[in-house]
Amino acid sequence: TNEWCVEFASPGLRGEAGLAERAKMFAALKSLRAKVNSSCGLHVHIGVRDLTGAERRNLLTQFIRYEKFFDLILPASRRANPYASSMRHKYSATRRSDDKAAEHAILRLMEVKSVADLDAIHQPYHHDRMANALGEWGTFEFRQHSGTTNAEKASNWVKLILAFVEAGKAKPAVPFYSRVLDPDE
Repeated sequence: TNEWCVEFASPGLRGEAGLAERAKMFAALKSLRAKVNSSCGLHVHIGVRDLTGAERRNLLTQFIRYEKFFDLILPASRRANPYASSMRHKYSATRRSDDKAAEHAILRLMEVKSVADLDAIHQPYHHDRMANALGEWGTFEFRQHSGTTNAEKASNWVKLILAFVEAGKAKPAVPFYSRVLDPDE
C-alpha cells in the first residue's frame, strides 16, 4: 500500500460550530482509514491577543506548574518528544529535578513586569509544549498531545485546554516553596 505523510491544519474555529467542523475532518480521516504514529502531534492554537501581559504570564506559570500532570494523561512518547519540549526547563536556570526546574521557572516568570519582557523570555520557539505563536497567529500553541484520528479524544483535549486557559489566566501559579531558591541549587 502507498503511505503518505500529511499534516492537516484547520482555519480558526470557535465554539460548538468549530467543534462540529473539526468533527467533519475526523469523519473524513476515518473514511480514509488514516493512521498516526508516535511522531504525530495534535496541536491546538488558543487566541491570546486579547489577554493582558499579566494574564499571559499567569497562563505560562500555571502551565509550568501543572505540565507534569498533563504528561501523565498522555502517552510516554510525548514526554520526551523533541517537538514538544518541556516548558519547565526552558524558563529555568537549572536542569535539576522537574520540581526544582518548575520552581525556578515560575519565580523567573513572576518577576516579569512588562509584555515586552515576557515576549523576550517566551520567544517564538516551535518546539515547546506551549509554543508562542503570538507574532504569527496571535496564539499560544499547545503541542503536547499525541496525534490521533479519534474525534472524541481530540475534542476532549481541546475542551481541557480551553478550560485550562480560562482558569489559568486568572492568577499566577503559587510557587511550590515559600522561600526564594538559590539558582545554584
